[in-house]
Amino acid sequence: MSFVTSLKILFEYFLSVFIWSILNPYGLVQTLQQTVGQFIAISRSIVKGVMYDDTVTFVLPFEGTWKVANGGIRKQTSHSWNLIGQRYAYDFVVVDDAGKTYQGPSNRPENYLAFGKPILAASDGIVVDVRNDIKDYHRAGTGWVDIKTPDIRGNYVVIKHNSGRYTLYAHLKAGSITVKKIHFEHIIKRPTRACTRRREAQRSGAAERHTVGRACRWWWRVLSVVPGAERGI
Repeated sequence: MSFVTSLKILFEYFLSVFIWSILNPYGLVQTLQQTVGQFIAISRSIVKGVMYDDTVTFVLPFEGTWKVANGGIRKQTSHSWNLIGQRYAYDFVVVDDAGKTYQGPSNRPENYLAFGKPILAASDGIVVDVRNDIKDYHRAGTGWVDIKTPDIRGNYVVIKHNSGRYTLYAHLKAGSITVKKIHFEHIIKRPTRACTRRREAQRSGAAERHTVGRACRWWWRVLSVVPGAERGI
């Protein structure tokens, strides 16, 4: 991919996110929630300090070899360092021997190698939130986010673990989630197939986002460090 193409995709990404955040009522609400959560997290870290517990173990939420397209535990590699709710998010993609993430036209979700791949729970836990009704986006690979989407996370699963941590699995294939939130809890054990990957138009291409934190609502708490791979989303 040329520098000009990368710059174009980056520009379209930020432009579409801005439009979604301001003109889409759902986007405006989520943006305000994330902003409030940001201030709460910063205030908490000032008052209580930031403490990391490295005794909690998670496994990668997939089988086989995937690539980290975006993310890391340091500022230089973080998915979104200044957005605390996404600081330790990871974008994972599947690539072929040539390093490509898709075969055929890049704007078709089903052409991406990660599309339809099983996504597994990173640890035992309880399903506390699910969304499974957002259609797969038809402008894959452009960087242009669906400005009409009611949720920037797309289809997702949130799992609460015994350690008090929560994991979020976002940008999933429409209708593929196999676990349910039943009376506020659905207990799952590893390995459990939670859903399958979808393709969503993002800077990093087809990517499954995996975020670990202390809150069910991804915009509300300081996330804990989880060494290892990121979504690379």
